Amino acid sequence: MFKNILVPLDGSELAEEALSIATKFVETNNAQLYILRVVEVETLGVVPMHPYEVRLPLHTATEKWEQSRAYVEHKAQRYAVADRPIIPLIKRGSPAETILTIAEDYEIDLIIMSTHGRSGLTRWALGSVTERVLRHATCPVMTIRSAQTIKKILVTLDGSELAESVILPTLAIAKVLGAEVTLLRVDEVHTPDFAAVAVLEQVEHGMGENMVLAEYREAQDYVQQLVQRYSIEGVRLHAAIADGHVAKGILGFANDGDFDMIAMSTHGRSGIRRWVYGSIAEKVLRAYTGAMLVLRPDVENKIK
Repeated sequence: MFKNILVPLDGSELAEEALSIATKFVETNNAQLYILRVVEVETLGVVPMHPYEVRLPLHTATEKWEQSRAYVEHKAQRYAVADRPIIPLIKRGSPAETILTIAEDYEIDLIIMSTHGRSGLTRWALGSVTERVLRHATCPVMTIRSAQTIKKILVTLDGSELAESVILPTLAIAKVLGAEVTLLRVDEVHTPDFAAVAVLEQVEHGMGENMVLAEYREAQDYVQQLVQRYSIEGVRLHAAIADGHVAKGILGFANDGDFDMIAMSTHGRSGIRRWVYGSIAEKVLRAYTGAMLVLRPDVENKIK
């Protein structure tokens, strides 16, 4: 599924962890790996010259370019896989826009990138570069937040075909990483309407309870059918359901189950946003401390 993979590097050790993961796709799928270093506008420093302060570049453009070129070429050699060299790229510009442009120009199938840099501080702020790439990338984007091995992946579903579009990319990643996958149906629709249940119980004892059980059985049948439909050799696939507030349900299930990555689509059924990116996906992205795979369903056909 993934033939061309892009790893943007910001110079941090965490960014290189994304590179370590990407090389596994080269080893198992013979994918072509590109690593990108974006040289931003020169950083200015204040030099005191009494009675004035003069702003001067900390590094000249040539020095910064050469340092970045040496860095990316070194990483390409260090992580190279036999018979499949890594292609280093160095570009000037804004990180988010440059990443998106390279992804289009090189027909990238998967972007793997870190969400913060050195010393636990945000170098490529989640609210800027990563989120802009997630919002506009024409391929799945996998974000890495730590060096933790990814062995358990949670796929979040809302019952729509568009939400299901993330399943195949997730399974492809799981097979490469040797991870198991759980398909989780989360929907506020299945939170019992206790007022309605009470009314039905007045009409006939047990009617309200039966309504609740029917809804749960429907959700269970849905995920079980998906498990049967998407079962592939080499990946353990499980089914689960949860109700209540969607974002809290996802985060609670992921944390309780010690999942290492959450995979989700950013839209819902019939082209209408049931899980709006600005609410559910963004809340999960900001609150979850593990890796994430985010897919815009309108790019599903591009990755088959």
